[in-house]
Amino acid sequence: MTVWIGTSGWQYDDWRGPFYPRELPQRSWLESYAARFATVESNNAFYRLPERRTFEAWAERTPDDFVMAVKVSRYLTHIRRLEGPAEPVERFVGRARGLGSKLGPDLIQLVDGARRFENWETACALVLGLGAAARYSLQVGAAGFERSGTLAAGLRRRLAAV
Repeated sequence: MTVWIGTSGWQYDDWRGPFYPRELPQRSWLESYAARFATVESNNAFYRLPERRTFEAWAERTPDDFVMAVKVSRYLTHIRRLEGPAEPVERFVGRARGLGSKLGPDLIQLVDGARRFENWETACALVLGLGAAARYSLQVGAAGFERSGTLAAGLRRRLAAV
């Protein structure tokens, strides 16, 4: 089993000094980070989905064996609450796939209180429209979700739970 160790992002001001040299410009932080870790989560995609060109640039700036997990936009998970996923999923996929072979799992964080969804199988099937070849990680905050049968169904579809 391969274990990847990284962090949820690489652009934290508090890291200047303790992690990044004080004189290192922020535009070089990704390269510096990638020299120490083999993976990172693009947490900013959750708040504001970058353009495809940004993902492509990140791929160009990191080593060949680097892996980037990308958190699915909260627009789909928290604002739309998985309703009408076709367009947001298409937008996310079209941009994140700019990472090419460096794309790791798509991280799907469901809103706390997600038990309000009446049909978990349908909700997960919609999200799994991200692509059959992709890898996924599902973060849930809803009590009882693990007993609903949906978690087991998701794991059979290569969906990891965090």
